[in-house]
Amino acid sequence: MPFANEPGVHIYKSNNFSKLFQLFLPGHKIFLLNNITHISTRFLYGAIVFFSFLTVILVSGILITVLRKKIMFDKRSMIVRQLEDWIMEVVLENASDNQSFFLPAAVSLVLKSQLAKRVLLRKLMELKKSLSGVSGDNIQKVYSQLNLQEISLKRLESKYWHVKARGLQELAVMHQDAYHEKVFELTNNKDTMVRMEAQISIVRLKGYSGLQFFDTLSYPLSEWHQLNLLSLLGHLPLSNEDGILSWLKSFNLSVVQFSLKLIGEQHAVEFHDEVINCLGHPEIIVRREAILCLGQMPSQEAATALKAHYLVEPDKNLQMIVIQILRKTGSHLDLPFLHILQNGEDLDIKLVADRSVLYLQKINGNRQIPVTAT
Repeated sequence: MPFANEPGVHIYKSNNFSKLFQLFLPGHKIFLLNNITHISTRFLYGAIVFFSFLTVILVSGILITVLRKKIMFDKRSMIVRQLEDWIMEVVLENASDNQSFFLPAAVSLVLKSQLAKRVLLRKLMELKKSLSGVSGDNIQKVYSQLNLQEISLKRLESKYWHVKARGLQELAVMHQDAYHEKVFELTNNKDTMVRMEAQISIVRLKGYSGLQFFDTLSYPLSEWHQLNLLSLLGHLPLSNEDGILSWLKSFNLSVVQFSLKLIGEQHAVEFHDEVINCLGHPEIIVRREAILCLGQMPSQEAATALKAHYLVEPDKNLQMIVIQILRKTGSHLDLPFLHILQNGEDLDIKLVADRSVLYLQKINGNRQIPVTAT
């Protein structure tokens, strides 16, 4: 065993240093004497060479990756330059419904490459999202004429969620209604991002009938996702035939919540009675949405239902929401009820009731209403 005074031996007073060498150079001998670590100089040189070699490998890998991305970027840029003039001609052409677009020999040659088709598809998607009317229809026709939907469909089979999501988005934006069944199959996918994109895509393709996935949905709809779906349906009128009545009875609470949001957004007063029935739902999330929904369909019947519900609502926060709704949608007829609440013992309730009374009196010209129970 080497000693501290032997040549070529270094002394370190740290056990951690010894452990570090044992980790990276497990075959070398490291001697410990009285908490003193002895390491030969050649071992140090070996460690320096090892880490230098590792650094060279890492730097080389980074440079190769950057170079490959640069080459791919240059290829894509060159393809775009070769196709952009033809794309602009297609966008600006006033084509008939069944007309096919002329494909120049140079463009046809470029599009023999799968990379070129993917680049073209990305460019068409960018344009389709920003154009409508004849130009948008032309982009859709080119997508079908060149069978670019095959790329989109192949992406649905990918194991990566972002690739599947891109394929779904392409089929929806290009209005490929013929493939709605393949989109529908993914609306209950276990992956959240795939599932959300599939649900948005099927609604883009089929409107309210696309919401049939509610019947089999096993996962909750997030608040943000519900807003996205509402934005897609805002311009479409709601009717009894769209399944809303069955959705209000769904075991999936988020489906019931969304249905109430949809009724309120559409001001669909024909579902007034069904919304009032939801005030008796055992779950707070549904009762809260029903209260807000009635607030978007103001009427004396809605106000009467809200006041009756206040008396049996066990959750204080929901009681306060009822009072706030009465302030926004109520009338002088609701003042007696609010006066009673002003005289209650709960300070929070009294504060909200005071604000509601002041507001309603202001909009009704300070009209004096006798305090009577309702």
